[in-house]
Amino acid sequence: HGEEAMFIGSDATAFIEHTDQVTYLKSGDIAHLTADNVTIYNDGEQVEREIETLEWDADAAGKSGYEHYMLKEIHEQPRALRKAISGRINDLATTVDLDVELPAEYLQSIEEIQIIACGTSYHAGLYAKELLEAHAGVRVTVHIASEYDFDAGRDPWRTLVLGITQSGETA
Repeated sequence: HGEEAMFIGSDATAFIEHTDQVTYLKSGDIAHLTADNVTIYNDGEQVEREIETLEWDADAAGKSGYEHYMLKEIHEQPRALRKAISGRINDLATTVDLDVELPAEYLQSIEEIQIIACGTSYHAGLYAKELLEAHAGVRVTVHIASEYDFDAGRDPWRTLVLGITQSGETA
């Protein structure tokens, strides 16, 4: 809720520079925004949602000197990946333990990996595609989660689907 505009984002940090007033949508909500108003519907009925005031500012959002929060996240990806897999890599055996129970026979039968993600997670998926195609020799496609067609005639026994989410809430 800005003075002369309304903003929508998956995280308040995207627009904290412009307003400290936010309304969080609930599951099933659909928002109609104009420059000076937001109307929220759920199951076809108009509903009211509380307008909350954020208790932190743009500096607290931690852009770390980057012009945009997305740029910060893009530049943080290598460090975040290292942190996520540290302790899982065995340099001597040249293996990575992802703590996933998939039989070796299944992994060897995979013909395609589909990565599903949104926002900056989508960009991480594009990078993962480059790595997997170069090092695993398998075809990889990356899809925006809201546009993913899970029933497009693929062989589910030869396709591995990976979901990447920053928030845990990717559609």
